[in-house]
Amino acid sequence: MSTPAPASIGKYEIIKVLGTGSSATVYLARDTFSQAQIALKVIDPGVLKGAADSQSLRAQFQREASLAGRLQHPHIVAILDAVVNEEAGYIAMEYVPGGSLAPRVKPQDLFSVEDAIQVGFKCCGALDYAFRQGIVHRDIKPANIMVVKDTDIKIADFGAAHLRKNETVVTMNVGSPAYMSPEQISGQTLTHQSDMFSVGIVLYELLTGQRPFAGATLDAVLNNVMKVDPAPPSKVRPELPPELDAIVLKALQKTPAARYTTWAEFALDLAKVGKLSFKEQTIRDSEKFEALRKVELLQRFNDAELWELVHAGRG
Repeated sequence: MSTPAPASIGKYEIIKVLGTGSSATVYLARDTFSQAQIALKVIDPGVLKGAADSQSLRAQFQREASLAGRLQHPHIVAILDAVVNEEAGYIAMEYVPGGSLAPRVKPQDLFSVEDAIQVGFKCCGALDYAFRQGIVHRDIKPANIMVVKDTDIKIADFGAAHLRKNETVVTMNVGSPAYMSPEQISGQTLTHQSDMFSVGIVLYELLTGQRPFAGATLDAVLNNVMKVDPAPPSKVRPELPPELDAIVLKALQKTPAARYTTWAEFALDLAKVGKLSFKEQTIRDSEKFEALRKVELLQRFNDAELWELVHAGRG
């Protein structure tokens, strides 16, 4: 028998359950001060009571809570408030009503090629911003990319993230195996290029409706990630522009050094191939963004601020 939802937690009035996981429940809630709707992640009290098998989950929750107010980007779910103590813990986050990208990797519900490129482009911008704040996400997957509307996305769930103190970070037993990079699987040092590999998997799925490293068992999937080169996306979905194959396969190289050096390079290649395949007459967000980056008067603006300008110009 499930435990009924509380009427309120702190200053937040509970409206309904959005989802339940092994260690936390996410509620749709209302901030009684601002009246804004938020997503409230509440950790299972048992996780906070110090059991040995709960230490990793507790550390992830505390890590995510520590980011409250720190990540301000149009394509990252904002963490608004957090309370963690020995008895209870919750994280208040921006509510994104459109669900996650998970349904959009099914063959019957794929984005257009142009829209998939837009999603990939925006992921690059968000993760570049996070990396500049000293953060490697380490759990990029469709379920952790939320949809505001159409291709307007926000990356969520930084519980598995590592907060860098140096140029590199060391992996822990976190993340989703089907989306891990080879270096994460083998326990090597991680950089932003590990997140690039995960974005490459997501982009491959968005474009083809298939995972690049499918397998009947977890061991088979991990072996394929480590040793097997995936088929070019255009072999799976022939209408894809061949220029896109090189971009996705570069992100999926087995060694970090063979991938893109920076998120900007990855994003720029996506923007270029996107221009080749765009058939609409409207100007896409990625084109506006690249144009603004070249304006001398805007050089002092960071990526997040430029994205705000792009969004403000839609009206």
